[in-house]
Amino acid sequence: MRDRTQLIVLLLALTLVSPFATQMPAANMQEKPMRLGRSDDKTFVGMVSDSSCGAKHKMTDKTAEDCARTCIHDGAGYVLVAADTVFRLQGHANELNVLAGQKAKVTGTLHGETIRVERVEAAR
Repeated sequence: MRDRTQLIVLLLALTLVSPFATQMPAANMQEKPMRLGRSDDKTFVGMVSDSSCGAKHKMTDKTAEDCARTCIHDGAGYVLVAADTVFRLQGHANELNVLAGQKAKVTGTLHGETIRVERVEAAR
């Protein structure tokens, strides 16, 4: 009988605590928007652009995405505009093309002004 009582108490405790337990981590796990610039030794956050335009796109009749893709098609390279710095991006061209004109988080190794891209993903 004692084991059954303990089991009931445990189940009641889990039932009462469970809604709070599932809500608390969700609030803690919300990601803060990433700031432009260098987050750590291998992580950079900025806008994916092209080496011809950099921070300010020249084609005013096109979106930032379309302008970057047009310039890339015409021979420019991908860059990451991070705060006041423009980094050249090397590698992962397909993923960069998808994120052209958008905020991205780039993981890679910095060599001078060039980031050798290991991973790229959309940033918030």
